Amino acid sequence: MPINRENFAKLADKLDTVPDDSERFDMTDYFAGSVSRYIKLGTVPCGTCACAAGWGPAAGIPVPPEVLHHDSNWLYWTGYISIQFFGLSIDDDDDYDEWGDEENEVYRWCFDDAWRQFDNTARGAAARIRWMLDGNPIHYKISYYAKGRYNRYRVKENTNVHQS
Repeated sequence: MPINRENFAKLADKLDTVPDDSERFDMTDYFAGSVSRYIKLGTVPCGTCACAAGWGPAAGIPVPPEVLHHDSNWLYWTGYISIQFFGLSIDDDDDYDEWGDEENEVYRWCFDDAWRQFDNTARGAAARIRWMLDGNPIHYKISYYAKGRYNRYRVKENTNVHQS
């Protein structure tokens, strides 16, 4: 499966800059707020919230025009993930059809909103991405048990040192 390793690494690096107690990260929603303002600024404006994939534009991973709704206030997030993380093109609204089992596994491991119950932190999302990029298995059920597996990839707050 061709994934865009560079974009995943960029996203993990950006997520590591978000404080653990931040109200600007939540695995529940791709993004909450004005998308057009978010894209123009390239950063998450105050008062908005995004999940791991929603932080992609702030990490410098551009939003392709084909995933923007005509009024630029809505973004087709699964299209964004398909293009920028899986290297797939989108022709219509059913890009999920192009996702194979591996893409679905990577999506669930990195972006699934079920993580909000077990590790709803940006650093946790970054650690899961790094675990996956290092070739570790990602077929685990989303759970506290899985969290223990990738925790060694978690970066300590305000440092670039991995916890042991």
